[in-house]
Amino acid sequence: MEAMAIAPAEMIDAAFPVTESDGRTRSRECTATRIGADGMEIRTEAVPATRFAWLEFHIPGSGHRVKALGEVIACIAGEGATRVILHFKHLFPRDRAALAHWLVAPRVAA
Repeated sequence: MEAMAIAPAEMIDAAFPVTESDGRTRSRECTATRIGADGMEIRTEAVPATRFAWLEFHIPGSGHRVKALGEVIACIAGEGATRVILHFKHLFPRDRAALAHWLVAPRVAA
């Protein structure tokens, strides 16, 4: 098996819980399916209510909780759920550093 590093601009496949909310009253659980330094793709039952959504998740294997403001870039309906691609409009500096470190950590190729 060969170790490989992920370039920060790429998205990698993922599968972890994310809480998506409008920052006021509505929140729901969804699943991250891809993530990168600049954004993520989530699988959810419904499209976010507004152009922006707050996303909260723990970086897998680290326990570090990230809170990011995401801008909806695309919504793709199908397979009983909606895939939503979001660009990170705001990441707190500590969260950005933790995510960047996790993304470039060596991974074992399948």
